[in-house]
Amino acid sequence: MIGQGVFALVWGALANAAARTLFLLVVGLKNWRPAWRFKISDIRSFVSFGLYQLGERTINFLNSKLDTILIGSLLGAQALGFYTLAWNLIIQPLQKLNPIITRVAFPVFAKLQDDNARLKRGYMSTLNILSAMNFPYFFGLAVVAPLLVPVVFGMQWLPSILLMQILCVVGLLRSTGNPIGSLLLAKGRADWGFKWNLAFRYQQSMPGQLLAKLPVWP
Repeated sequence: MIGQGVFALVWGALANAAARTLFLLVVGLKNWRPAWRFKISDIRSFVSFGLYQLGERTINFLNSKLDTILIGSLLGAQALGFYTLAWNLIIQPLQKLNPIITRVAFPVFAKLQDDNARLKRGYMSTLNILSAMNFPYFFGLAVVAPLLVPVVFGMQWLPSILLMQILCVVGLLRSTGNPIGSLLLAKGRADWGFKWNLAFRYQQSMPGQLLAKLPVWP
């Protein structure tokens, strides 16, 4: 409205962060005030936990971009466009639905961390909920892809149909693996998540490897 253009997005993000910080200070300082105390022994366990989380998320971020880099550099911009369209449709439940359930499940799991029987039941219930939401979506998307793509996006995107159907399998596998992260954190084993992601870092590049085996489009 005042001619800032794209910088309006930057100012909006800064204003949001400033407002949230100010609100937290106003509310939080009534209940707790920081003290001038610093001892490594007090925070050693938190630092260890946090560093494993940092390492795991860094690996996940790098792996999530690896397929795009490989496809763009090896197969070109056109193939990358077909892949990106298919992947963006596949990833929606994993970005929108799954985090809602797993974030709610984490504090519940943490409360039950010493009761393995109840923790197991809670984990299976979470997995059932995610499966009930995600499996119909992926199966339905794989079935309707030949109709959905040309009708919604146009005939020029037909090569994305096969990719979308293949990636539905990847989406199913990933959707069932999401709750494991909350379970590991609740048990205080962030190191397991880091080691798992480090050992299987090629998992994120699997869609790109599948794409590389497909015929090159004209």
